[in-house]
Amino acid sequence: MNEFDKTNKQDVSKGNNRRSFLKKSATGAVVFSLPAKSVWGACSVSGAMSGNLSTNTDRHDCTMPVMENGCKPYKWKNLNKHCDSIFSHLKSKKGHSSYENLKKKYIAACDAEKAGNLYLPQELIATSPTCGDALMSSDTLMKRLGCVYLNACFGLYPGYAGPVQATQLTNDVFLYIYTQSKLAEMNGELAQAVVPSNTDLGFTDNHATNDMVLY
Repeated sequence: MNEFDKTNKQDVSKGNNRRSFLKKSATGAVVFSLPAKSVWGACSVSGAMSGNLSTNTDRHDCTMPVMENGCKPYKWKNLNKHCDSIFSHLKSKKGHSSYENLKKKYIAACDAEKAGNLYLPQELIATSPTCGDALMSSDTLMKRLGCVYLNACFGLYPGYAGPVQATQLTNDVFLYIYTQSKLAEMNGELAQAVVPSNTDLGFTDNHATNDMVLY
């Protein structure tokens, strides 16, 4: 059985108040979001649940979003050590009197996002983890989804910034992986999730100045 298959009716964690508001105000983006080039059918929550995968053999209907210039998981897991290399604005302040306080602000902002739920589709996963739990998970897929969220939220991926866009992108990636895993399973290729590579997910550690700026 594919690891994505839902095995019980557990509720997704509510998260903090800010993210509860996010979920209520952006349900269309968060729960039923699609990659930019996909169509309603294979690469959607409703499509995956309705069985459209079995009749849709055109895999181009579901495409991986373009991501580049993001950090790898090990940096987000150890912010105290790698905060400078993630945020160029912070690095530029090294040696200044404001550096330590500014670093604390960056770490606090990251910790706040790690505490929030990823809001992966409840229809396809029993329990959606917090970003921090996903990042620290021994499960490679969950770890990478947590990293995708942080790279998008803090503007390392060009064209993304903030929790709404980050949650949407994370769901887009999840739906792509789910779809490809189901297609592969039906074709007898494998019985586990297809996990994209670091390159596919834009974990290249070569971002420049497109990251979030705190003062």
